[in-house]
Parts: sequence; structure tokens; C-alpha cells
Amino acid sequence: MGVIKGSISLATNFEPLSRKEYLEKRWRVAPNFATERERDAVFDIYEWYERAKKKRGDIDQADRMIKVMKAFETFKSSDTKEDRNFEKKIRRVLDEIYVDEVQDQRASEIGMLLRLVGCPWGIHFGIIFPIFYPLLLVLASH
Repeated sequence: MGVIKGSISLATNFEPLSRKEYLEKRWRVAPNFATERERDAVFDIYEWYERAKKKRGDIDQADRMIKVMKAFETFKSSDTKEDRNFEKKIRRVLDEIYVDEVQDQRASEIGMLLRLVGCPWGIHFGIIFPIFYPLLLVLASH
């Protein structure tokens, strides 16, 4: 789902990938599902998940992120001065954001975080590389 729904942006009109677009993506985008048959099955599961979610009236993290991004874009592109000022005020609320385990975030989530902070220098991403993890355990024990 991270590839199908996580690829949304203003450029995609905040819509998830279609089956055709997903199947045409290079296998490196989702290396665990390299064959077309596997990727087709993944898309079937995605469609089932979306139907079940809708039937229950649920939303997930990706849906919330899409709603926030759409709202930001609506305020930013509004003809009303108050809307544009509101969008700017929201961006001024957060000076800095710290994100741990950035590799677990979708590109669209990172894009949203970058839009929430008024200055791009105010976002800090953390990652622990597996090769350094044993070293961190040793250092922590002393």
C-alpha cells in the first residue's frame, strides 16, 4: 500500500496509483513483489482493503495524510486572502519536527511534514543503519 497510496501528491491530484500504473512501476519500487502476478495479487488485496475500510467507515493513516494535504492545497490556492493567511499561520506554528526511523515513512508523508514546517531546515530525520546498531548497543552498555 505504501507504493500504491504513498505515491500521492499534488502532481497526482492526490489519487492513488491505478492498477496499470502500479504494474508498470519498476520492480525495485516494491522488490518483495517482483513478478507481475505477485504485484497483481497485491493490488487485489489493496482493493479489498479499501472496500472493507469504506464499508466500516474507517480511514487509515494515508487517508488522514491525504485529507491534510488537500486542505493545505485548498487554503494555499484559495482566492480568499484569509484562507491563504490561515495556511501561512499553520506553517508558522511548527518551527521544527524530528522524525525518527524516516525509512518507515512514505514519500507523501515526508512531503506533508515538509509542508507543515515553515522552513525546510526545521525538519530533522533520524535513521539507525543496521550496520551501526551493534555498536550502539555496546556504547549504551558502558
